[in-house]
Amino acid sequence: MPERAPERLHRKLRWVFVMQAFIASLVMALGLLYGGAWLRDRMMRDRMESEAAHLWDVLAGNPRVQLTSGMGFDTRLVPVGAAGEAELPAEMRGFSTGFHRVGDGPRLAYVSERGGKRLVLTVLPQAANRIVLYNTLLALLLGIACIAVLARLGYRSSKAAVAPVGRLADAMVRWDPLVPHEHEFDEVEARAEPVAEVEQLRASLRTVAGRMREYIERERDFTRDASHELRTPLTVVRVATDLLGQEQQLSERGARSLRRLGNAVREMEELLDAFLVLARHPDVPLDMDDIDLAEVAHEQVAIALPLLEGKPVALGVVEHAQPRVQAPLRVPGVLLGQLLRNACEHTDAGRIEVRIEADRIEVEDSGAGMDAATLARAFQPFFRGNESAAGSKGLGLHVVQRLAERLGWNVDLRSSPGAGTTATVRFAG
Repeated sequence: MPERAPERLHRKLRWVFVMQAFIASLVMALGLLYGGAWLRDRMMRDRMESEAAHLWDVLAGNPRVQLTSGMGFDTRLVPVGAAGEAELPAEMRGFSTGFHRVGDGPRLAYVSERGGKRLVLTVLPQAANRIVLYNTLLALLLGIACIAVLARLGYRSSKAAVAPVGRLADAMVRWDPLVPHEHEFDEVEARAEPVAEVEQLRASLRTVAGRMREYIERERDFTRDASHELRTPLTVVRVATDLLGQEQQLSERGARSLRRLGNAVREMEELLDAFLVLARHPDVPLDMDDIDLAEVAHEQVAIALPLLEGKPVALGVVEHAQPRVQAPLRVPGVLLGQLLRNACEHTDAGRIEVRIEADRIEVEDSGAGMDAATLARAFQPFFRGNESAAGSKGLGLHVVQRLAERLGWNVDLRSSPGAGTTATVRFAG
């Protein structure tokens, strides 16, 4: 099941205010309905009491007057007692003095007694129902409109209040620790009022960005200075090995050792160049050369052959194309050399093959291979899948990946236990 993308903070606030407005409107509607019903009953009770008092006053002035129904009232005057009860409809019999509901319908009844007489008033509150309904609907519409306006104003105010947090989050998304820009955390609208919590967060982010920049600059300075300082002794060693190589009295064993020493010096010089490439700021363009990859492959295979001495392993180059790439002079050699060294260290028998294609170069070996867990960590620095690999520090594949990323290339590994490993470097474009 795909993971749901998180919503922006202002969208969550919008739903909060929408739900609040809905709940408030619902509560208000229920309150108005129940309040309208109570108000209707209260109005009818007051009106019936007032009408009964008026009729008793009329009877007091003229006991023989004939009471008539009108104004929505049904008026009945009967003697108190069983004889009077018999004159009433069945649904009105047995009522005590006071208010009653006639049957299960909406008709209301009011009973009062004076001087042995019983006055029964009944009314159907249709007019009151209409009045209460219209008033309730009007109040409900006005209330919903007020709630909607207040919710909208509250949402806009809340959105403006959390906007600085959103801008800081956007600045964090744009921020690249390798190219830190502290000023992005200082972007403030001219009319925006400072918020204490936001300013604290902004200050913390500025501090983190500054420290990150210092750490990155310190790492680059160290890499650059160390690489430059190591060039001098390496140059001395390389010159010395070249001079010794011209001696005619060297034994075969001494000549072989001297060749290994020369190869190691050249490899170290290439690594120093690679470290200088990695230490250079990403915005600074690299010095590019037009490089024949087939030539580089043959050179690196010749350098890697001494690593296979004593092993029944065949090492060769298969050219399906002759691509040329734009890259710093020694970087392709470092990439391929590290992949070959890794293959030689983990292959005890079989073959190692370098295949050159138009858009990629592959190094395939018949070594022990890697399981899924080891393959997932293969590019991590200082990780060694085979602890028995002599001299391995676990940096080779990590350096290959960083150099490939710096050039815009892609490097990936395919491997399974017992089936060997294939490393592929795909060129940009």
